[in-house]
Amino acid sequence: MLTALLLSLATQLLAQHWVPKSPIPLPAPAEGLESLVAATWGDGFYLLDGLSLEVVSIDGRGVLQRRFGGWGDGPLSLDFPRDLAVAENSVFVLDQGRHQVLRLDARLNPVSSTPLPDDQFPAVFARDARQRFWVIFENRAGLHLFDDQGTLLDVVGDETSGTAAILHPTLIAVSPNEVAVWDAVESSISILHLSGQQRRRLPLEWGGALRAMVWSDRHLMLAADHALLQFDPADGTVRPLALSEDAIDLAYRSPTLYGLVASGAVHAFQSTP
Repeated sequence: MLTALLLSLATQLLAQHWVPKSPIPLPAPAEGLESLVAATWGDGFYLLDGLSLEVVSIDGRGVLQRRFGGWGDGPLSLDFPRDLAVAENSVFVLDQGRHQVLRLDARLNPVSSTPLPDDQFPAVFARDARQRFWVIFENRAGLHLFDDQGTLLDVVGDETSGTAAILHPTLIAVSPNEVAVWDAVESSISILHLSGQQRRRLPLEWGGALRAMVWSDRHLMLAADHALLQFDPADGTVRPLALSEDAIDLAYRSPTLYGLVASGAVHAFQSTP
């Protein structure tokens, strides 16, 4: 059964110019894993384990390298980590329990922290090319932009934004020039310039929830129920690609897309011209 599903996956991906590569095994069960990011400075990955409250790093073969966090109240622990990002040779951890973004170096040593409002609950975030954090708060419309000191720089797409409002933001993905935001209630993806100006809002013609969203070089890749979707941000065209397992999270390091799956592996698909 699994072989047939993998063959189906390979056929679909080849048709869409995504070629399957060998899966990368994980050093531990994937039960608590929630986030996957691909290091931009090597072939390794960072993963967020929501059960052990840890960030772990693995190399390109899946071998465990380092850990950070865990239970406790000391400076090297995490309270309720929700999301990960990599940029500027650093790993950023959104810790909802402590209302902050923690910055770690590539070896998972703490560097600094950015405070966030303690009366809201940050859910997901992204780091852009202008070295700002785009933060989505639970049950809040719009996106909040902060600098490294925690100063609120702007609010984009909140209730005061009229027709450009993003009332139910759930997922965010940042490219060098654009920001994509998934509104789970409206079933739409908004494409924003880094200035915050909304360029377009496109409906996603696909039933079910989205688990993850990441930019590739030309498209948005979406993890949906029983499918990997290739979404064209220019016109909203969707191309479904069959998956043998639901992806928990997605990461991209050109030219390869990575999908974290619950069986304890990272599947890799290389794009071709």
